[in-house]
Amino acid sequence: MNILQDIEEQFASFKFLFDAIRIIDPKDCSIIKTSDFRFSNFHCLEDESIRCKNCLALKAHKEQRSFQKLEMTNKKAFLIFLFPVKIQEKSYIVEFFKDVTETFVISESTEKKSIDLFFKDVTENLTKDHLTGAYNRCFLKENLLKKLNEKSTNPVSIIMIDLDHFKNINDKYGHLFGDKILVEFSNVVLSLVSETDWFCRYGGEEFLIILNNKPISSALLLSKKIREALNRKFFRFKDDIIQIYCSMGIFSSTYDKTSFSELLSKSDENLYIAKKSGRNTIVY
Repeated sequence: MNILQDIEEQFASFKFLFDAIRIIDPKDCSIIKTSDFRFSNFHCLEDESIRCKNCLALKAHKEQRSFQKLEMTNKKAFLIFLFPVKIQEKSYIVEFFKDVTETFVISESTEKKSIDLFFKDVTENLTKDHLTGAYNRCFLKENLLKKLNEKSTNPVSIIMIDLDHFKNINDKYGHLFGDKILVEFSNVVLSLVSETDWFCRYGGEEFLIILNNKPISSALLLSKKIREALNRKFFRFKDDIIQIYCSMGIFSSTYDKTSFSELLSKSDENLYIAKKSGRNTIVY
């Protein structure tokens, strides 16, 4: 598999945010792949044989979270974003480079605020689905793994959602109308989830909600609210009035007694049962 190509495809929607991508092996911080040869010899120290004690690639790998830095070299300024990823059970660090030499302008009076807002804006763009505003899979994996690694005895619940017969909508009315439904559905969910919940688009018409520190009863209550709100919503395409339904699978455990794969597989199993049971159904 072409690792670089796989990463580029995942982040194709955010191409305007970076000039180059590098794949780093966290074991020795060596460069595996780069999309631009100009960055193949980019190191934070002149002597690349000596590993930096504050190596952010190594830190991102150990702590399983993203980092950002502003690097100056050869009279050029680069913003670098580092993300830990796992491909085929192997860990890598992905680095995104953006040349901001001529575009990064900060006034003296608002220097810290401007930098903070800039990083917040870019990080949000990289962690959210550009169509729906829901978090993406990158955000889900990074943040859920971090919570699981804390080994808390608090509850964690997950709702896996699939829009019923969505393929038929796309086939009959077109993808633009399908996108409109995805956006409207996401707006419904975002209006119902709390600030501690993570609403994520997992792929296509499939979504996930992580309810942090909440038992299965909270997940069931939220699922019913989503279903009721969606059942009251109608869409119009020319002379057709269309109603959308969804199936939901719920699973709950505690952070110290489950894993990322179990949360997904168990909720997916219950979602499968919900769809086989006639759809517009909640199974837990």
